Amino acid sequence: MVEQGDTTWVNEVLTSVPFGVLSGTVVTQAGTPIQGASVVIRNTPLDTLTTDAEGHFLADLPATSVVVHAEMQINLATPLIIETDTTLIVAAGDTTTAEITLFIAMIEPTTPDGYGYLAYDRLDRDLPAPYDWVELDPTQGFPGVEFTYPHHDTATFFPAPFPMSFYGADGDTLTVNPNGWMLPGVHHDRGQQNRPIPYNGLDPAGIIAPFWADMRLGLGEQQFAWHDTIGGRWIFEFINQRLVSPSSYFQNWQVHLLDPVFHPTLTGDCEILFVYGLMGYTSLGTVGIEAPSEQTGIQVLYNAALNPASWPIENGAAIRFTTGHPTQTGTVNGTLALHPPVETITAFAKIAGVDIPCDEDGNFLSSDVPA
Repeated sequence: MVEQGDTTWVNEVLTSVPFGVLSGTVVTQAGTPIQGASVVIRNTPLDTLTTDAEGHFLADLPATSVVVHAEMQINLATPLIIETDTTLIVAAGDTTTAEITLFIAMIEPTTPDGYGYLAYDRLDRDLPAPYDWVELDPTQGFPGVEFTYPHHDTATFFPAPFPMSFYGADGDTLTVNPNGWMLPGVHHDRGQQNRPIPYNGLDPAGIIAPFWADMRLGLGEQQFAWHDTIGGRWIFEFINQRLVSPSSYFQNWQVHLLDPVFHPTLTGDCEILFVYGLMGYTSLGTVGIEAPSEQTGIQVLYNAALNPASWPIENGAAIRFTTGHPTQTGTVNGTLALHPPVETITAFAKIAGVDIPCDEDGNFLSSDVPA
């Protein structure tokens, strides 16, 4: 009883609520982990969680039923928000694991070009592009070597540490131009005016374009290169790149050229990875690859026009260009016949991008051919 004008003391024993751990992973319907998804545990005071590179999040929660809200945003011209609510039971004194699926329409790569290259984004099925930023700045203790350009619009040339197979042709030199493009071989074109891909009639032909635009020099930009002999990668890093106009935005990206000996593809060509850091302005520029013939290629971006199968070029984006990974192999044999027949001839059968010599009767045999 509480008496007026007096203090009434009441002793109560509070029973602690048992807790458990929720270990969750946010994935697409194809099972690809989603990095950067927002996770909210509804009706709790917890801050919003963000999934890591493996799509994972962790939370200490009361052992009870909870509603987990997961969402991500795709920054298209009209931003697209994909979200879901999932009810889970957190077990007391234990770790409850859960997989939360966001159903995303854009999980297919681009259609293959005329040669067979495709472009995969970070959340595409089968061969999603990994976000693998490898810092190279030697002043911070990383393994890169800084390089510069002789003049504005003038390229720097590098001897290739492995055969640069690109669209079926090998190159032993790489041209790196300050206007956001590179290509196998030696090329002196200025190439400051970005074009659509493919674009027949004007050089540079057969480019690799992480961000092709008219760029300025002398504003604190930096470039580094490193050959990763253990991982079979030749990596280029571009920091604080700026356009001629507008020049107030910073652009950061990397290009990874993968040695086919370490990273085999169906055609024997190099796989190429674009990795993007801060990308301040992408409304003027070209992203993609083009065959030296200029008859085919993959355009991911051209002056703000995005490939319908591609994700925006922004901080955290990554693109894998590949002709596919071999999974199973078999043996191919046959006979090359000429009509009319000739007595002697030197002939080759090209199988999976490799020349297989024929014997004097035209017979050929190749094992370990991708199925």
